Amino acid sequence: MAGCVALAGCMGPGRSKAAIDCPGVQSFNQYAYGDAVAYFRANRVMPHVDYALESLRLGSAAIAAGQYAEAKQAFRDAVGILDSFHTNTDLQKWAALVGQETVKVFKGEPYERAMAHYYLGLLYYAEADYGNASACFRNALFKLKVYDEQNDLQTDDAAESELGIAWYLLARCRQRMNDVENSKRCFQYASEASGAAAHWVSEFALNAKSNVVLIIETGKGPYKTPYGPNAVLADLNPIFASRAVIPDVWIDGHQAPAPAQLVNLRRIAAKRKWQTLDTIRYVKGFLSSGIAVQQLQATGALERSILNVVGTALGAGVSYDIRHWELMPESIFVLPLALAPGSHTLKIIYRDTRDSELPWHTQEYGQVDVTAAKERLLWVRCGPKIEGGRL
Repeated sequence: MAGCVALAGCMGPGRSKAAIDCPGVQSFNQYAYGDAVAYFRANRVMPHVDYALESLRLGSAAIAAGQYAEAKQAFRDAVGILDSFHTNTDLQKWAALVGQETVKVFKGEPYERAMAHYYLGLLYYAEADYGNASACFRNALFKLKVYDEQNDLQTDDAAESELGIAWYLLARCRQRMNDVENSKRCFQYASEASGAAAHWVSEFALNAKSNVVLIIETGKGPYKTPYGPNAVLADLNPIFASRAVIPDVWIDGHQAPAPAQLVNLRRIAAKRKWQTLDTIRYVKGFLSSGIAVQQLQATGALERSILNVVGTALGAGVSYDIRHWELMPESIFVLPLALAPGSHTLKIIYRDTRDSELPWHTQEYGQVDVTAAKERLLWVRCGPKIEGGRL
């Protein structure tokens, strides 16, 4: 019972402030990742409508704390639930129309489901398990864009996807599995998804000779707030639009090429083409209007036989759902490197996009070990100044 009570502090309707006040979220935002892991581990309850959300939070904290086995299990628990609930079936549409959003099992927005698969794939990739990693990255892409699963081909009628990091790492998996054709194709898709500035990072030859992949996360991801008629639709908080920082990387005292930005989650989250339920959630805000009901009936959105039921169900009021995975980054940068075997120094300077003279943070790692026999994956989250740390 104590666990359930503590967990309730991070859940429920109107949980925008509650999420910020959640001890686990506070610990994560203060870079106390170990404390965040302990909190989410102790307060994750099964069965519970927010079990998947708490698993995502635990995974984020665990990977940041270097507890990779626990992170992998948490993300596996999350995707097991997220993938079992389909968003576009008639039953789900009906439930979204007349039900209270906050009492449903959390299944996340498409970009949240995609990122859950991405992190799980990242952990498999770190273990050189390229088969399972490929499956996870393909699942991540599938959440935002339908494609030919046999040949990693995009389809013309699919919703737009900008999850360049998934295309990029899928390409590296294919490259290491000696699937040259699909590797080159996925590198091309990564380049198209990420834009011209990131084109160089998707070169096949460059990645073939690189033995180190540096992945840097910066900023805060999409943050939901209520808006719309009767405040029933969750929107992104624009306060984070100006918070992005750009990393500069130095290896052994020499500046490396600029890391390529392969993901901007705020931009991805702002595109709702793939999510028909969002339209229905918005409709709930003005369904009390007779004109709105007539419009829905005229367009075939509602059958006449259920109009009265809808009106009755909505008469008692609706509540919005602003549950979200608030521990995600805004941006993900990638830098492939070819380093000689041995120990290296890594320095990352994070600069404000508004051209501030002083950097936001500086992280210096004095011992980054590289071997000839194994590819090295380095994952870094932007944080406070670190000197002499070890990856």
